[in-house]
Amino acid sequence: MKINKNKLLFLAAAFGILCIGAILVAFIQDDSSSVDPLIAEKAAGYQVATVQVKEDGFEPKHIELQAGVPAKINFKKSTRFTCIKSMISKDLGIIDAPLATGDNIVALPELKPGTYRYHCGMYMFDGVITVK
Repeated sequence: MKINKNKLLFLAAAFGILCIGAILVAFIQDDSSSVDPLIAEKAAGYQVATVQVKEDGFEPKHIELQAGVPAKINFKKSTRFTCIKSMISKDLGIIDAPLATGDNIVALPELKPGTYRYHCGMYMFDGVITVK
């Protein structure tokens, strides 16, 4: 059986275009329509908060929590185009919490009143948690 060179080139090009399309869809896909993963945690007695991880830092930069109640914070990373790869807080005892694209739940124990600071791995972006 003889394979036509033009058909082979056409099939290879079509396959390449499909592969590139699949890669683009994977990178551009928006997860913002997904259900908040902390809904069940709130029902279980945790206080919950969401911090958006964006190109230019954490938003909001300041959140408030109630003392004596365990908390879960979702560091929701909506873009891969940021240098923020992790969250670090010596105040909270978190050495290095990696932040992947999507939901990143950080569990905190019952905290005492005070101010707790966190930052990205490069110390370029930071945030504050105030416990009252």
